[in-house]
Amino acid sequence: EEEEQDTSADDTNVQMKPSADDEASTSEQIAQLATAIAAAQAAEQSGLELPTSLLHQISEWEQQQSAAEADWRAQQMRLHAELEERKRRLHELQHGQRKKFRDGRDLELNPLYNEGSSLCLELEKLLCGKLCRFREN
Repeated sequence: EEEEQDTSADDTNVQMKPSADDEASTSEQIAQLATAIAAAQAAEQSGLELPTSLLHQISEWEQQQSAAEADWRAQQMRLHAELEERKRRLHELQHGQRKKFRDGRDLELNPLYNEGSSLCLELEKLLCGKLCRFREN
């Protein structure tokens, strides 16, 4: 039971910006890892004794595939940006139409509301004393 401790204090999401030394060290580690992977792949390929022309074709295909994927991602990003722009424009258009509708409604209905308010004021003036006397009787 003593071994079980509350680790909720350790679960905080504190994000610290890495220092320049940490970033340089990480970049160096990534470069070393990439070099090691490339060397291991080269050793494996030489062990397979594949024809150089086939390896060259594979390399070209990988480059073409990578370029095609980059083009596809760029196209998707462009389409997404266009969609977001269309959504923004539609939102602006709808907002403008709602404002125009409200302004038009107010323009058309305000005279009617003003007339109704003035009628209510007239009724209030006329009935004020009469209603009080009516209630007393």
